[in-house]
Formats: sequence, C-alpha cells, structure tokens
Amino acid sequence: PFGGSAIIFDQIEKLGIGEKIDKELNKPGSNRGYSPSVYVKSLITLLHLGGENIKDMEKLSSDEVLKEMGGFKKIPHISSIGDWLVRQGGEEGDYARSAAIEGLGKVMTYISGVGLKEEARRAVTLDIDATMIKGEKYESKKTYKGFRGMSSLMGFEGENGYCVGEEFRNGNISPATGNLEFIEKCKSNINNNGMAIRRLRADSASYQAKIINYCEAEGIKYYIGADLDESVMKGIKRIPESEWKIYTDRDGIRDSKREVASFVHCMNKSDNSFRIVVLREEMEEESLFKEYNYKYRVIATNSEEEPERVIHFYNERGNCERYIKEAKYGFGLRRLPSGSLGGNGVWSKIAMIAYNLFIYIKRIILKGEYRKKISKSIRYLIYSVPAKISRHSGKSIVLYCNDKLYNQFREWLL
Repeated sequence: PFGGSAIIFDQIEKLGIGEKIDKELNKPGSNRGYSPSVYVKSLITLLHLGGENIKDMEKLSSDEVLKEMGGFKKIPHISSIGDWLVRQGGEEGDYARSAAIEGLGKVMTYISGVGLKEEARRAVTLDIDATMIKGEKYESKKTYKGFRGMSSLMGFEGENGYCVGEEFRNGNISPATGNLEFIEKCKSNINNNGMAIRRLRADSASYQAKIINYCEAEGIKYYIGADLDESVMKGIKRIPESEWKIYTDRDGIRDSKREVASFVHCMNKSDNSFRIVVLREEMEEESLFKEYNYKYRVIATNSEEEPERVIHFYNERGNCERYIKEAKYGFGLRRLPSGSLGGNGVWSKIAMIAYNLFIYIKRIILKGEYRKKISKSIRYLIYSVPAKISRHSGKSIVLYCNDKLYNQFREWLL
C-alpha cells in the first residue's frame, strides 16, 4: 500500500542522509548491532507514512515490498528502537543534549541547506516559537499552561518552512529562557549553509534587551511582539490623536474600528532606541478612562517601514504556527515515545529530519501544486499509491497500477 514511498528512499539515498547519520552518530558496539542510519531511516519512513509512535513500526516490519524498496534487510524491533533512543539521549537534565542529538541536528540543517540552495535563497527570515507537548510519563514536568509535558523551541525559515533549529526541553522551562542562544545557533546553522538571516520574527517571549541588542549588532531587522508593560502604555498614551490612522489590511480593506500608530521606545538595557508599532482596536463597551476603550497589540521593530506593513509582516508569523502544527500532527510530535527527556529529544530531532525531508520532497521533487500540500495530502496522493515488485534478469523493478502513474514516478525518481 506504500508504493509511493520509493520517493522517500530515493531522496534519502541521493542526499546521502544515511552516510551523514553514520558519520555523526556512534556505531554499534558489535557487528551484530544495527547502524544508526538503520534506526533513523526506519523512523523517517514510519513518520513519513503516518506512524505516530514506535509501536506503529510493526506494520512496516511486515511489509516485504516496502522493505525491499527501502533496502532494509530487517527493521529493528520496537523494543530495540526504544532502547536506542534512550541510549542516544545522553544524561538527564532539563535540556535534551548529547552528541547524538547534536549530530542529528546537523543532518536536519543539512537538508534545509540543500533545499534553500535549490531555491536560490541567499537571505532568510527566521521565525522562532516554542510548543508544548503533553507527556504521559511521570518524568514530565508541569508547563506554564498547567499540564505536565515537555517543550520544543523551534526555528523555521519563514518563506518555505524548513526547520533550521530545534531544542528539546523539559516542560518547566520558560519559553523566554535561552532564546538569544537559540537565535545564535540558528544563525550559525544558516551561515554554515552559505546564507544569512535578514529578518527575525518572534512573539513576546523574545522581547528582551539582549536579543534586540544582538539584532542591532548583526544587522538583522526584527519584528518582536512587545509586552504591554507600564512604560509601553505610557508611550501609547503620549501618541497624539492626529497620528492614529485607520488600519488597512494586506488585502486593502480599511477597518474603521482599528487604528495604527508608532512611537520611539527604549528599554533599560537596550543599547539603542527602537520603534513600537501599535494597533488599537475599539472595544464594544466604553470606559470612563479613554485608554481602556481600546485593546492594544504592540510590535517592537527597527524597521523603517510604515506601521501597517510592519503589522502585515508580523502577522505572517501564522506560517510558523502552521509549520509547528505540521511537525506535531504530521510527524509524530503530538505524543512522545519515552519517559526519558533525552530519548524524546532524539525522537524530536528525527521527526524534524523527516519533516525537512518532506518539505524538500514536495518543493524540490514533486513541485507544482504539491508545494502547498500538507503531509496528510501527500500521503494520500503519493505515498499510498499501490505498487508491486517485479524481478527480471536479476533486477527488481517497481510497477505501478497504470502507465500514467508509472511515467510520473519515473520522472520524479530520475
């Protein structure tokens, strides 16, 4: 039922993903053990085909056609996979960090680099956001949302959706912790692929003087959701009424209930002043105090664009939320397989390798209408195409159910 998975195996081979994994991760202690690439390739296949947990591997293990297409002599047993994830996860703490996790991260960003070079990208937008994942194991710690779980801080190339950075953490770590170091890591990953960060988009967890100072020093345009603290509210109150303009959305529609303006602001520890762009929306019920007649949304930026354009661009952070949703619900990050933070960190990195490979396949290989498809659609339209193996003169040939499909796959696989 997974004849279209030939595309996955073809790109794993052409991109040299197996070799890179074996180079970055420790080999088994005995000749009888599986190489790291076998574990990772098995999990990439599982996640691409819709599996959500290592228990789902049993179905793939029994599919002889799939194993032959993928070059699997044998797929590891689910207990072996679980043990391997924990071993590679390293020592426990509040952050999932080990040599294996670092190595898998290099493979993840390698795929994003190849894809971005294919699309001739030279400078990119970095979107960062954290997502919380509910944990069913007692080792999980309580998140700021009130449930027990773990979290992943993710960085995406904003234009096409490649993941350029990921850090797995315990649930009790604040979304604002370590953001500058994470941005620096994402920048290093992007620079190593011959590109630069042109713009940064982030929510208020990154509204920190040290991040603003860093962006100024590195020549990065930033668009960061700001806090409505006392000093910002004072700045809003000082804006003359004559400077408020009716807001026009990116489709050119004017909204008389919403207005935009901006003012210059400075934080106690910021090296330079910057702009706060304000969008105010009229409340349904009037208050005795004028400032309470509006709901405010504020964005810190060093961009000189018109306030509306700043808001339009910041609103495109919605793409980042969609990328995270695709990773969580499309590539096995809705549930975690282990009680070990490190083991889950390894799983998360492999999930993001699978995710980046998916972005690469749909944008660079399938192209056209498929570029905007989500994983659910690609599985239905491409991966689930039936096929059989035919052997002739000592060679194995994949046969599809009609000539049109055969010719289409032949084009994709050449």
